[in-house]
Amino acid sequence: MGQILFKTLVGAVAGLLAWVLWEPSAPTSYMDAAWVRWQLLFLTTLAAFIGLAVGGVNGWTKGSKVHALREGLLGALFGTLGGGMGISLGSELMSIAHHASGTGGFYGIDVAARMLALTPVGLFLGAGIGAATLSLRGVFQGAIGGGIAGAIAGGLFDTIGKMVATAIILAQHTAPNGVAEVGGPSRAVMAVLLGAGIAL
Repeated sequence: MGQILFKTLVGAVAGLLAWVLWEPSAPTSYMDAAWVRWQLLFLTTLAAFIGLAVGGVNGWTKGSKVHALREGLLGALFGTLGGGMGISLGSELMSIAHHASGTGGFYGIDVAARMLALTPVGLFLGAGIGAATLSLRGVFQGAIGGGIAGAIAGGLFDTIGKMVATAIILAQHTAPNGVAEVGGPSRAVMAVLLGAGIAL
């Protein structure tokens, strides 16, 4: 297996592990008061896991466990900081998009708003992890990979949600009144794409 493919796989697995850790505790309704806190914890963990994994692999390729440990920890730290900035900016952009449209729940607006939300998350997360390499090139590469992955994940998020919504609502025994939370599979894809894109 090539080094790039291995790194991409490690990033994807790190994203998936963060999702596996947090998804069972996700509130079953996005109207739940605990939703914002849960989402922040999930995204922060996602940033730390991807940063640790990608940074660790970067360090390992330099030939020592010390490099792997140092770059892994730096990746987790800078990834968490960068991810936090992206989450903050993305939330604001999503809110602005929904307010400007004057509507909620319209598919096209939801997709655009989600892309506006997740692109900066991926961009800043990738830039932060790239900064762990202590090179400007690493920052740019991480930002590009994360930004592209975030945009793709944002574009797919609501499409995936709509595809699985009925099955999830039936499994949760909740009425299809728009209150049920059906984003689990979408979050899984987002987590994997961000990890893989930044690592790549």
